[in-house]
Amino acid sequence: MSKAKKQKQGEATLKKIEKKYRNLLDSLVEGIWVINKDSHTTLVNPQMSKMLGYQEDEMVGQHLFNFMDEQGIELCKRNLERRQQGIKEQHEFEFLRKDGSRIYTLMSTAPVFDEEGNFNGAIASVKDISEQKRMEQAVRISQETMTAVLDNAPAVIYLVDEENRLQFVNRTWEQIFNTTKDAVIGKSIYNLFPKEVADQFSEKNRRVIEKGELVEEEEIVPLKDEIHTYITQKFLLPDGLYPNRVLGGISTDITHQKKQESELRLAASVIESTTEGIMVTDPKLRIVSINPAFTVVTGFTQEEVVGKKPSVLSSGKHDHDFYKQMWQEIKTTGRWSGEIWNRRKNGEVYPEWLNIMAIRNEQNKITNYAGIFSDLEGQEQFRERLHDLAYFDALTGLPNRTLFNDRLSTLLAQASREETQFAVLFLDLNRFKYINDTFGHTAGDQLLKFVAKQLVNCVRDTDTVARLGGDEFVIILPNIHSADSAANIATMILEVFSTEEFILDNHEVFINFSIGISIFPDNAEDIESLLASADTAMYRAKKSGSANYSFYTEDMSAQFRERLLLETDIRRGIERNEFFLLYQPQYDIKSKQMIGCEALARWDHPQRGMVFPGEFIPVAEETGLILPLGEWILDAAISQAAKWQQEGKDLILAVNISALQLQHPHIERLLESIISSPLTEPYPIELEFTETVLMENADKVQGVLEQLGALGVKFSIDDFGTGYSSLSYLKRFAVDKLKIDRSFVRDITVDVNDSEISSTIIAMGRNLNLRVIAEGVETVEQYELLKSQGCDEVQGFLFSKPMLPEEISELIDDCYSTNT
Repeated sequence: MSKAKKQKQGEATLKKIEKKYRNLLDSLVEGIWVINKDSHTTLVNPQMSKMLGYQEDEMVGQHLFNFMDEQGIELCKRNLERRQQGIKEQHEFEFLRKDGSRIYTLMSTAPVFDEEGNFNGAIASVKDISEQKRMEQAVRISQETMTAVLDNAPAVIYLVDEENRLQFVNRTWEQIFNTTKDAVIGKSIYNLFPKEVADQFSEKNRRVIEKGELVEEEEIVPLKDEIHTYITQKFLLPDGLYPNRVLGGISTDITHQKKQESELRLAASVIESTTEGIMVTDPKLRIVSINPAFTVVTGFTQEEVVGKKPSVLSSGKHDHDFYKQMWQEIKTTGRWSGEIWNRRKNGEVYPEWLNIMAIRNEQNKITNYAGIFSDLEGQEQFRERLHDLAYFDALTGLPNRTLFNDRLSTLLAQASREETQFAVLFLDLNRFKYINDTFGHTAGDQLLKFVAKQLVNCVRDTDTVARLGGDEFVIILPNIHSADSAANIATMILEVFSTEEFILDNHEVFINFSIGISIFPDNAEDIESLLASADTAMYRAKKSGSANYSFYTEDMSAQFRERLLLETDIRRGIERNEFFLLYQPQYDIKSKQMIGCEALARWDHPQRGMVFPGEFIPVAEETGLILPLGEWILDAAISQAAKWQQEGKDLILAVNISALQLQHPHIERLLESIISSPLTEPYPIELEFTETVLMENADKVQGVLEQLGALGVKFSIDDFGTGYSSLSYLKRFAVDKLKIDRSFVRDITVDVNDSEISSTIIAMGRNLNLRVIAEGVETVEQYELLKSQGCDEVQGFLFSKPMLPEEISELIDDCYSTNT
């Protein structure tokens, strides 16, 4: 067959293809472009011609190269050679549109052969990717711009994932650590830093990732045998950007700044503590600052002299020529020294040795004058005053920690030589923080002075009463014959303060101590151990109730260490979400229908196992950790109540509230937690608290409870009958329910007293229109007796153990289905 005939057959084949699939091609969203073996266009669909801005008939017959620039033609030639070899492929290509603009396309091309296998042209599916290319270019430019910005930032910037692998570092990071991006990206920080440094970074990064919030902190980094300090901001990147969670860090080297601050603090400390008076003026001789020694010597305070001129101290003993000569020397040499007579605030004239110097800036311009002087007459009195400040408490006049340690050290050496014994009493003033917060710090200072005076009156002249700080006092009792002597002093102190009243803002305030006692040499033979033993014993006394004393015993140290470990574990447990809530159903005693439940905290400790509230709540109360723990309990309970409310489950949820939570500022947080919750009114929440809560900070508590009550929140007095049991407080606070403590319910069927107590509480509740619930009901006999006494509600193992929220939901659903 001749070549011409073969060509005609190929063209006929292409025409058949065109006719058969024309309708299909017209409907495609992608462009279709068919060329013959000479690269002339034989077919385009409407989408293709529209893509290049032509009509279809304008493109048909035109050579493929007419739609390209020179670079495109060269690339097209290479592609056509590959088509003739039978290769199908997809590639990006740039075309010229009719209006001269350019269009970027993604082409899938395939060769067309005749029946004998000769190349007869090609067909291409064309997709417009111009917008995609523009976006890619914009992203590339954005990335390059951002990289340039980050690389030129003076701060160290990096990204690290939750597996401690670096994902990005900037050029400053490379320069600081003398490495490159390629060498560290993907590497663990443990491959780059010493283990102890990497451990610190890892722990901080973990906390940032877990909290998901911005954290700013100082970090210590060893660099080239030099320790540097960085201020670092760490933040969590949004999920989805990387396979793992990733945080970013921006670190600024503040080593030089810290050094300057340290030098400034040192200079300020020297100025503040020096015995010489210092006065600084501006260039116009107006006083801008003085130090404490200036006030000690002259009697003038900062407020009285700032803005005035040094002539306020003038004694009148020096004539005009004296001052003229002084300032002439200062102008010539920049300083002057000499003896001068000045006048104190009280009018007393005194001699002083004065040094004046001019202070200049970098431009050699005078910015200040500084005068440093010594009181030639009062140096001895000043030394005595400094001694008092160094060894005595400024507020109470008692020996301070320094003098206490000196005396204790002397006594310890003497007692060791003479083989005598002495006692150390550690006293903690109970409820002082509450008094301070309620009446203010001025009133608190007055109380501490009163306490100091009374303590001195309780001991011998040879004894030492000292104030260590805050509400902590210590007493040294030398040369005691036995531990009974220390016990007698402790008993006397407790008795004196049990009868003494102190008036604060027209209120009677009764105060008492918790006292710990350690004996030398029985309990310890050095200062630190004696104090630690007495402190440990004091905590035992405090735990036993207010107004108590306790001697140190060996088992206390182990208990105290265990308490510290438990405190640390509680703190970490809150951070690691180890706590969870169970819910114990509460039932109407007559219908036996579930009407509510009580939220109960549990702790799933990774080593201790399940820890119950009786073990961790008292420690949380003592340490203040009940505040974050209590907030978590309330938030979790409110979330669960909201879920049940949305599901249409009519259920009242009781939540225990600590006394600390109802004290400033957490009382406002409690109110805000409930008001801003997803609950709808009336809020299905019942707050449980003890009578002690109502007795402390009563006015503030009443205001918050009234606001919550207006929202439909209910209130219950927990452990009723074990506290104050004041009817006036029940009326004042408009509580809704009384809860009979389980200690009365346990023996209610065998102990007449417990039965009478429960009967009295139920009768009291009925008379005051309050519902009464009994907890700890475990037997049918207990239930029947409480029912006969008129109790309204019960909870306990007789009906149900504490349950998970999903179990409560199933229980409610079962009740609904049974009722219907």
